[in-house]
Amino acid sequence: MLVLIVEDDPLIGMDLREELISAGYEVVGPATDDREAIALAEQRPPEVALIDIDLCGDNEGVAVARRLHGELGVATVFVSGERDTAMANQDAAIGYLPKPYTHHDAISTIEVAAEVGRGGAVPPPMVPRAMKLFRH
Repeated sequence: MLVLIVEDDPLIGMDLREELISAGYEVVGPATDDREAIALAEQRPPEVALIDIDLCGDNEGVAVARRLHGELGVATVFVSGERDTAMANQDAAIGYLPKPYTHHDAISTIEVAAEVGRGGAVPPPMVPRAMKLFRH
């Protein structure tokens, strides 16, 4: 499964990338801004995108999620400390994983997002406790 990481903090982005690769995922990114994220997704549309809301001091992650979800059909998840912004923009994402998160929660979130993105039903025990699922 191809996963796009959109994260402006290089340490967080690279750590998550390495963890996902170790878990067997194919990863693009981390993209650090909206233009890079859209360009990567248009080149190779991912099944799931993990998107930080606050990119470079702005909430441009919401616009990225909305575009990827709406135009490319990507299952998007906000991965951010911006809870209120995530909750106010539920139309742009499948769910929200608050920072800080564990690698286990990130991997479980990807699996849930992919299943919802495919139109599948997700039983509540499958959803990580830290994740807020908007659609299921």
